[in-house]
Amino acid sequence: MSRRREGFTLIDVVLGVAILTITATGLIALLRQTLQSTSSMIQRDREARAAGMTLAAVAVRKPAWLDQRVGESRIDSWTLRVERESAARYRIALADTATGATVVETAIYHPADRDTSAAPQ
Repeated sequence: MSRRREGFTLIDVVLGVAILTITATGLIALLRQTLQSTSSMIQRDREARAAGMTLAAVAVRKPAWLDQRVGESRIDSWTLRVERESAARYRIALADTATGATVVETAIYHPADRDTSAAPQ
């Protein structure tokens, strides 16, 4: 008479542990990559916000101030690039000083008859 065994054999347990180990390793690698991506994104967001605040401060300057800085110059921790595209239009960009990559960029229009007395010097 044959006896039927119930339960798991050793090979079933070993295979189950192996499958769980491979799955856990893959999930840990995925989690590590997600954390690195999130950290990088947060850092870029902080840089963009800081550059945006600096750009906002530059944008309210008088045209004479911008004319003095046509080309590249340093402002705070950024490289400021100012191009005069026409008599009343400027293109302004802030770049990372380490990499030279542009972080924020905008165009500013200063009409000749505009009163800029409220703008900071």
